[in-house]
Amino acid sequence: MMLRSSYIFNHKQSECMVCRVAVIVLLSLMTFGGVRAEVCGDVNDDDAVNVGDAVCLINYVFRGGPICDPITAADVNEDGSVNVGDAVYLIRYVFRDGAVPCPAFASDVQKVYFEVMYENYAWGYALNGIYIDSYGLVYSYSWEYGTDPWERGDTLTEEVLFTKYDRNSAVIGFLDPEFLEEKIAKIEGAEAGELSPPAFGCADFGINSYLAYTFDDATGIYNPVLLYQAGDVARKNGSPEALELFEWLTAWNDGAPICGYPDTTIEQKYLFDVTFINFAWGYTCRGFYIDNEGVVRSFDHSHEQWHPASDEGYTEAELADKYFYNNQQIGGVYKTILNAKFDLVDEAAEGPLSPRVNVCYDAGGVSFKAYQYDAVAELYRPVLLYTAGSWAQKNFAPEAIALLEWLQTYGYSNPACGYPE
Repeated sequence: MMLRSSYIFNHKQSECMVCRVAVIVLLSLMTFGGVRAEVCGDVNDDDAVNVGDAVCLINYVFRGGPICDPITAADVNEDGSVNVGDAVYLIRYVFRDGAVPCPAFASDVQKVYFEVMYENYAWGYALNGIYIDSYGLVYSYSWEYGTDPWERGDTLTEEVLFTKYDRNSAVIGFLDPEFLEEKIAKIEGAEAGELSPPAFGCADFGINSYLAYTFDDATGIYNPVLLYQAGDVARKNGSPEALELFEWLTAWNDGAPICGYPDTTIEQKYLFDVTFINFAWGYTCRGFYIDNEGVVRSFDHSHEQWHPASDEGYTEAELADKYFYNNQQIGGVYKTILNAKFDLVDEAAEGPLSPRVNVCYDAGGVSFKAYQYDAVAELYRPVLLYTAGSWAQKNFAPEAIALLEWLQTYGYSNPACGYPE
């Protein structure tokens, strides 16, 4: 499993400069020894826990600044070390009314909520993944290839989980607390979802599991909730909450999904298209498209102008010509997600369109489209979702907006000269 760097952060904009500094430097994980202090969080020893302590801790952890005095007060999340987690914890306490420093950080408190895990026993043991803790910190972990397998035992306790997570662990991002709470609230519905029968379509590809966790605070046992599983044995959870969580967690993966659950393949070949065209200072036509197998491919047809017979609809041959040049695979979508997205196209096609607005000059235009196939005319009818550039236009249907946001995760996430809201 690889990580898609464009999804490192998912947070709300903060007015606090200290918070923004922390966001920028969160990619570095620095660990120091530390123990609990009598006045937890008062790292500059001024008899109060306030912005001065947050600044002191940030400077120490991220910038190699002076050692906080007393340093023993800096382990505010009580995990046994002074690191990025303490800085984030103290920032949230000072600026966002977060939990008080040094809570009862005992084994009867749930610390892990989500995980994406890849495991393979073929040709030597492999194990890697990411997990998201109760503070919204996102960690990666990886085991050296060919090591002894992770011993999960009969019950999944915190100790057992962290024997897995402690191998080459690093912070790769964090989530806004409110955003995380929204995702956690979906776990109950996912837990009630019905699992499909297992599908055996591949061999020796390993298992890629998308998981949420519930927690029994009486026994300290974690109970995994399977959202989706791909690989040698594929399964899916049929609940809408599970689908939403699964789609969200795929954001931390990179590359094309392999051996997903064998959902129905949509009959038409081309489903979605994002194209940038500019006639100023030479012709440019490039972008990406998504086909019915869930493959995301880039293209560049800038060598000559693409001339379909009509803008009302395109033949499959015309689209194949547009996509042929400089065609490269840049990602993929599991069919479970792809089918759910394509189900939104009919409603998006009925959405009201804004007037076209002249926003910029000589900026070209990037258009986000879905396709509906007209079997009678044998044409792909474009469904406009959004256009930005010299001329901007917006589809106001909620389904169109949802599709736009999804397509932007693959490219053109912040196009210039957007529709003036």
